[in-house]
Amino acid sequence: MMESNSIREYVEGINKLGYPAKLRCWYSIPEAMSRERKQELKEKKAEQKRLASQYSLMEKLLETIIENPGICTTELKKTVRGRSDNQTVALKQLERDGRIYVVSPDKRTRTFYPMAPF
Repeated sequence: MMESNSIREYVEGINKLGYPAKLRCWYSIPEAMSRERKQELKEKKAEQKRLASQYSLMEKLLETIIENPGICTTELKKTVRGRSDNQTVALKQLERDGRIYVVSPDKRTRTFYPMAPF
């Protein structure tokens, strides 16, 4: 759907099959953008990038847990690259989603087991 500030024009040209034809061309004049709107778009893009990064980290962690069931926290964090606090958040999210389960025989040791792959 084109905006009201769009212009439609017919021109002579060659179609995909190589025959002369009238082709429709659409031109659109971009909408002026305020500083607030630019800031909103910038924040939205940053949020999407953060979510994609977190999802990617969750996938890597889950793959490692599937390959090494019973892996401890220290080994898991050594194996998968990423900030430790981001890894902790991703592991908690995987546990909340029911993709892994955690066994803690004592308060210091945590081992991870897969439930279901992505």
